Amino acid sequence: MNPQPKVPLAPTVSAPSDAVALCSRAAQGELRLADGSVQPVSWQLPEEVPVALQINSAPYTVMMATPANLRDFAVGFLLAEGLIASAADIQGVLVMPVDGGLTVDVAISDTLIDTSRLVRRSVEGRTGCGLCGVEDIESAVRPLSALQRTSAPSTVAILKAAKALPASQPMNRFNRTVHGAAWVSNDGDILLVREDVGRHTALDKLIGALALAQTGVSSGFVMMTSRCSFELVQKSVTAGIGALVTVSAPTILARDLAQSSNLFLAALGPRWGCGVSFLIATLTWATARRVDPTMQVTDLVRMANQIAAYFNPYPKAEAIDAIGKHIHMSWEPRMRDQLKAHIDAGGEGLSPLFLEAAAEYYKGPKTPKAKAG
Repeated sequence: MNPQPKVPLAPTVSAPSDAVALCSRAAQGELRLADGSVQPVSWQLPEEVPVALQINSAPYTVMMATPANLRDFAVGFLLAEGLIASAADIQGVLVMPVDGGLTVDVAISDTLIDTSRLVRRSVEGRTGCGLCGVEDIESAVRPLSALQRTSAPSTVAILKAAKALPASQPMNRFNRTVHGAAWVSNDGDILLVREDVGRHTALDKLIGALALAQTGVSSGFVMMTSRCSFELVQKSVTAGIGALVTVSAPTILARDLAQSSNLFLAALGPRWGCGVSFLIATLTWATARRVDPTMQVTDLVRMANQIAAYFNPYPKAEAIDAIGKHIHMSWEPRMRDQLKAHIDAGGEGLSPLFLEAAAEYYKGPKTPKAKAG
């Protein structure tokens, strides 16, 4: 048997800081070949975070997104959804880190919003993010229980299924468009396939078909013709499926959820047709959380003044009320405590408007954040 050639890996970055700028994180893994040999591999996984879009500080929807160019996203989303007629209608866009993700708050005059389209409909992520019905970040990524898993699919079984899957997708053979979700035996035999334009919907259909057929999921694995985003992991674990294999590598969030829930997660590597599968093992380093509960005072002051500048065009009473609501709904308690300590020490660097709003905010008991009905 001829030795397997070295497989070209994903482009490397010179340092973690470069990866952070590109919204990525390095992971170490293994390339497992059909002949049983193993090669180490380093891969860059993309970030995937919940982004809450607010209109005039009212929640509208949550999307899963790469946390870059979010001002562009907000403007483009509102234009593409027909909520505004022109980018000039927007008075300001405020991007803020919050606990669990990011908030993008867009200020628009009520007279310039197409109210016929401003129905709080919790727009789903168009490419199948699985967030239909979600308006707040807390609901976007639900906690998962750990799976009781004692085995994992072999490389031979994974490659066998990968080779057979295209012929098991009649819809995709006809239109070359849809995703496939397959239930595969531990021997690599494809037992059931469901197809859909949305990857998460294809998986929903497969899980439903397995349930209706009363097929046990303790032995076998799911193979999908898509990238692995977090909701595929979330759905698999919730359904009790112990192993998930996708064509492309997972996002950081998907990988982290799989690890914490004991889900076997693999992706087909480059040149997989020659017998290569990519298995993610461990992260080599971790980026800082986007919401640091012990932020530097200078960062808090900068963020506070951004909020004040954002609401400055409002009538003063409305601005003070809106700033207080924004602090309460978007900042986690430890950040609010840090802010109060800085204000009690003199509030150096904070704008007069923010100081006035903070004085009102910290005067009395706060109303708990309400869930949108």
